[in-house]
Amino acid sequence: MTGVAAGPLLGLRSPYVPGRALLDLDQALEAAAARGWRLVALADDPALPAGVAFWRAARARGLVPYLAVERLLLGAGGARPVHLWAGGEAGWRVLCRLALEPDPLPWDRVRPWLGRALWVSGEPGALPPGPGVRAEFEPGQAVPEGPALAVWWAAFRDPADLEAYRVLAALHSRRPDPRARPVVARAALAAACRGCREEMPFDPPELPDSRPKLPRFLPGAEVAAELALLEGRVRTGARRRWGPGWPQREGLRSRLEQELEVIGALGFAGYFLIVEDLVNEARRLGIRVGPGRGSAAGSAVAYALGITAIDPLRYGLRFERFLNPDRKGLPDIDLDFADARRLELVEYLRRRWTPERTAQIGTWGTFGPRAVLRDLGRWGGVPAPLVEAAVRTLPAVGGRLADGGADLERALARWPTARPWLDLARRLEGLPRHASVHAAGVVITPGPLWDFLPVRQAEGGFVTAPDRAGVEALGLLKLDLLGLRTLSVLDAVEEGVRAAGAEPPALGAAPPDDPETLALLGAGDTEGVFQLDSAGVRDLLRRMRPRHLEEVMAVVALYRPGPMTMIPEYLERRRSGVPPGDPLAGVCRDTYGVLVYQEQLMQLAQELAGFSPGEADALRRAVSKKDHALLEELGGRLRAALAAAGLGEAEVAALWARIAAFGDYGFNKAHAAGYGLLAYHLAYLKAHHPLEFWSAQLAGIRDSDRLAAALRACVQSGITVLRPRLDRPQPGRPFRPAGPAALQAGLAVIRGLGEAHARLVAEELDRNGPFVSRAEAARRLLPRLGARAWAALEAAGALPAEGEVPAAGTAGGQLSLFGEAPGPAAPAPAGPDDGTAFGFPWPEPAGVWVVKLAGSGTAAALEGLAAVARAWPGGWSWVQVVGRGRGRRLPLPGAAGDPRVRQAALGVAGVEGCVAQIRPNGPVPPVS
Repeated sequence: MTGVAAGPLLGLRSPYVPGRALLDLDQALEAAAARGWRLVALADDPALPAGVAFWRAARARGLVPYLAVERLLLGAGGARPVHLWAGGEAGWRVLCRLALEPDPLPWDRVRPWLGRALWVSGEPGALPPGPGVRAEFEPGQAVPEGPALAVWWAAFRDPADLEAYRVLAALHSRRPDPRARPVVARAALAAACRGCREEMPFDPPELPDSRPKLPRFLPGAEVAAELALLEGRVRTGARRRWGPGWPQREGLRSRLEQELEVIGALGFAGYFLIVEDLVNEARRLGIRVGPGRGSAAGSAVAYALGITAIDPLRYGLRFERFLNPDRKGLPDIDLDFADARRLELVEYLRRRWTPERTAQIGTWGTFGPRAVLRDLGRWGGVPAPLVEAAVRTLPAVGGRLADGGADLERALARWPTARPWLDLARRLEGLPRHASVHAAGVVITPGPLWDFLPVRQAEGGFVTAPDRAGVEALGLLKLDLLGLRTLSVLDAVEEGVRAAGAEPPALGAAPPDDPETLALLGAGDTEGVFQLDSAGVRDLLRRMRPRHLEEVMAVVALYRPGPMTMIPEYLERRRSGVPPGDPLAGVCRDTYGVLVYQEQLMQLAQELAGFSPGEADALRRAVSKKDHALLEELGGRLRAALAAAGLGEAEVAALWARIAAFGDYGFNKAHAAGYGLLAYHLAYLKAHHPLEFWSAQLAGIRDSDRLAAALRACVQSGITVLRPRLDRPQPGRPFRPAGPAALQAGLAVIRGLGEAHARLVAEELDRNGPFVSRAEAARRLLPRLGARAWAALEAAGALPAEGEVPAAGTAGGQLSLFGEAPGPAAPAPAGPDDGTAFGFPWPEPAGVWVVKLAGSGTAAALEGLAAVARAWPGGWSWVQVVGRGRGRRLPLPGAAGDPRVRQAALGVAGVEGCVAQIRPNGPVPPVS
């Protein structure tokens, strides 16, 4: 006798089980809804990486989502593959707890929950009957006896995807499932499911909602107690930031009270205390903290607490861009720390909040365009030259296969038979490839992690299975601890400045209109300066020639896709002034009437239309996201208010057109302020302490192409970078000042050598003194370094000049510390070979200053340059750029080869650029 089956469900195999399914879940659910399905299920990995995203996406489409995981269940008959289904509110929590337990799961581990929070299904006859047990079958098969469940498991969307699915499985060394099916129409199974009841025997799972779930900063305390603590710390911080008279400062007290009122009403006092605690710990450990990124820099409370270093009142930043009563989600304060020590703070969070409540956020690497071309090329035997030719047509960073365009088509034209390879690559592009860990995200939960979301055990602690979007959707506290290399560089620069006997200014304390810094910025001399070192930004700086720190902030906002379309209008208005009667002249005073910052739009809505802070932020989001329904409502109110303020119909229409276009480029002023301040500070240090700046900047570069470019920029600034020398190994600091205008490179810069080699040589020098000859150096070092390392020193020209190299075997015959036998003899001296030693020609100054002069005022500029040369006398001559790569020698006294000469030259009126020429004497380096 057959039973009565429930179903059918459309089941989707999880693409997060490598090689299991060729599915984009959003597209698959769209197809499911279009093809008549109501009940949909996901068979996920035991850690449920796709569970949150699937559940939310299905509900958003009006579908009823069920969640299962693929497990091995161990019973009397051995281990059986099953689906464990979550039912109701408790089912999600049970699956989250079981996610940490390996397969096979003993039957006794799931039995207590069966029929209540869990259901189990498997092949007919494979499982013992009992509560919560269902025989699973595919529609079209015979309905098994007893309770049964009909599921159509789909591993790809359309029948045409079958071949791509098989290839995907092969790439993951997985055998394709012969039962893999496409997403078919529900009606196609009607006849096969005539005896089924489309009613599941258990409720669909309920996941935690998106309401904030904050851990208590004060265990067991009420929210009011945390708010009182926060208010006290803000008062203390205000005194530190603004001085003892802060309550009398115009607008400050009311601003802080307003922010605290919003924070208290939303119940977020604990959030600010948690972030403050983390930042304080970073400072206690001596870990550099960034000035603030994102909209959090608009909070005076965050500034008072020391979370950010930007005074929002000074720069006109708005708190409601960060937080307002209408924004129901948790605040989002992203924190920058020196990258070299970021993990120390992750460990602190684990100690502070316990490992069971703290996890790094997981993510998934996907088949990117380059990876999928190369993986499929290796698998399918596509000629390597074709693969690399296709890869070269793609953008250097990011992008998709579609970005290859006509160039990619031309590359394929040489091998027409490779067309299926590209078609397969397009089908696989973007699919999950491997689990990873988010570079910044950490989640802290009010209780054990597994009461809220699934996690997996990784080295060092727990990692969430859902990605950051899934974590946010569950209302959990997420902190972004970003490692910023610039902050590590800044630490090293300041350490070098102090070692030289000077004291660098604190971040934000440098004069905002420092002449030397502005001259450096105006010349586009910003290689190595955070946010300002790309060719396009340097060109913008030369065109703009900033006059103040706040204009550097504008550069950070303007030079991005979208905003850069406004650069010509911005520069024209900056040069000739704001047109009379421009209605944006007041709101956009600091950007010459050009809408640049999102906060400007919010201010416009509040001041001219009487919008509340929340409504103004809603308008900003509507404009940015092109939310037509919200634009219709809020835009109508804004246009009516503008008309009531006296603007004519044509003026209102023109202004609204500017606002609508603003959605394509509007930028967060708070973020621009934070990163602009950091960029200006680095530029100040480069202008005033160039040796220390370049010593720190070069030390962190490992890629040879980037190092070559940075070394050239350093030498063009007037700094001579001395080649590595055996007697100056410099472990830990590969570039050190060596006089007022030179840096000494250490041994770790040489290809094939590293810190361990530099330490070994340094220890030998400390123990037995300097090397008096090459022969003596070979006797003392060759057995320990090995022949390859010695050859690298030879290629770099780092060895003493005199003496002969003895046979390598005469120094004792022992193995070197680096794992190679000494060999019969060291190679005969071959002389320096930069290509072998460094991967690029070592840049050396040619003893020539190349200048670019403005079209007018040349005589005055020459007088200024002559004064510079007299102040810094030396043997370098001067050449003026007069055309493409051509130079004309100038009748000026010789000057020193010193970065201070260049800095002084850039400060001369009429001098638009100045660089040192690099040997060999070829074309004059460009000075735009």
